[in-house]
Amino acid sequence: MKQKSILVLACGLNSAYHMIKVLKNNYAKEFRIIGADINEPYLVPSINLVDKFYKVSPSKIDGFYKEIISILDKENIDIIVPIFDLDQKLFYRDNPDLLDRKIISTAPIKKTFEYYGDKEKLSNLLSKNGLLIPKTYSIEKIIAKNEYFLKPKDGVGSIDAKKATGEEILSHEKISNYIIQEICYSPELTVESFFFQNKLSTVTRERLETKAGVCTKTCIYHNQELEDIVKKFTEIITVPTIFNLQFMKNQEDKFVITDVNLRLAGGMGLSYKAGWDEISALSDIWLNKNETEIFSHLKLDSKKQWITRVYEEIITKTN
Repeated sequence: MKQKSILVLACGLNSAYHMIKVLKNNYAKEFRIIGADINEPYLVPSINLVDKFYKVSPSKIDGFYKEIISILDKENIDIIVPIFDLDQKLFYRDNPDLLDRKIISTAPIKKTFEYYGDKEKLSNLLSKNGLLIPKTYSIEKIIAKNEYFLKPKDGVGSIDAKKATGEEILSHEKISNYIIQEICYSPELTVESFFFQNKLSTVTRERLETKAGVCTKTCIYHNQELEDIVKKFTEIITVPTIFNLQFMKNQEDKFVITDVNLRLAGGMGLSYKAGWDEISALSDIWLNKNETEIFSHLKLDSKKQWITRVYEEIITKTN
């Protein structure tokens, strides 16, 4: 079988490192991995694992798109893995430049971005279709002494998302750029999801501790109630093969969707340690294996597992 070439964008990210490591350990003969990142190679954790590396411009630079297209052509790429939201918007699955080259993208289709990337539009769509989301408030309904949760309408991850008093909200000069929501409560859950040919597999990760926004302690198990919600979500939005939804409890003690991430999860290594290997499952799709082989990777080693994360030191350059 001819070796397939994969281009991983932002290959210095946690999720990219995990993906590349699994591919090199399990599929070194099947895949050739090219990494691209804005950092110098000695600042990229995966540099010792990739077969070739390109230092590229930031996604926001005008020439970035042509720069990546040039790499796709030069390296005869079969699969592109855009992880950052902006990269996904540029290299969406049905991008004509990719289709012409018969390149597979792990990103969502273009139509999905009508909602994904605008939290207000997405929240309205989910609510309209019967999925519970945190209660939202218009500025006219804000009470100065109460506390609320603010999210940027075009936010990524948890950047600039925060609690705020009604008084702070009423005096906020750019409040129109935010969604104002009710405060939600623990448990804080991430449901990693794998969706292929209308078949869904999920694993639930409960955040027990975070440092700098990164989950460092977790409990991993299967939650059928949340999987049923995710299944309904896939009937509303055209999702990529790998994605995740985040949940918390609202003031009525019901699970609500607090965030949607249609990309590789930064904490996917935690689920992998529990036996749920979505990268190998994805690889088997690319290798045209059957459904049984693909989903055989998505089984937990035990019903409930507690996992902690430690950091690994990597030498990327010596003099």
